[in-house]
Amino acid sequence: MSVAFRSLQRGQLAALQLRCMAQAAKPISESKSPSASGMTNDQCFQLEKLKQLTSVASSLTLNDEEVKIISAPIEEKHLQLREGSMLYISTVHYRVRLNKALGIGGWALIPMGDAEIHGDAKDKLILREFGLFIRGHLVSQAVGEHRVFGPESQGKSLESARSSALKRCCKDLGMYRELHIAQVSSELKHKLLLKKPGQKKRY
Repeated sequence: MSVAFRSLQRGQLAALQLRCMAQAAKPISESKSPSASGMTNDQCFQLEKLKQLTSVASSLTLNDEEVKIISAPIEEKHLQLREGSMLYISTVHYRVRLNKALGIGGWALIPMGDAEIHGDAKDKLILREFGLFIRGHLVSQAVGEHRVFGPESQGKSLESARSSALKRCCKDLGMYRELHIAQVSSELKHKLLLKKPGQKKRY
């Protein structure tokens, strides 16, 4: 989903929908070309998708037990250090916590657009936007990225980008919030270094 559509205000959706209805009446041969309204059929499809998502956004209420599980304090046994100094928690623990709170199938991470590859042959980065849905409600969206080290690694890189997006979406839920509070993360890092001074990088 393009930045232009994500930035639309609710008040603009109805007017743009009318423009899309007019565009939809045009012949298929003209569907890819911008109309006088500046909207193509593809853009209208994206707009309709956005309208559906915003109609249920911010309308989900989690019960006390679900909130308690999602926002529970970090478990230090799950902490790792990457590249010697960055606190890290494997994506599997995010998924386990979501499953525990919401049940398997109670949440989904859904692509919000096509994957994009940026960079040159020696240094490529794959990006894709995902939305986190809970019981059919969009609760967060984020772009995930990962480096591509060759054609054969593109699938793995896309999966890593998906994991990156999931973690960013979970920030909006307050999950593992300690990682994003400078003073707290610094204290956790210090404790981890004292406990495991010879810890190897784990991926």
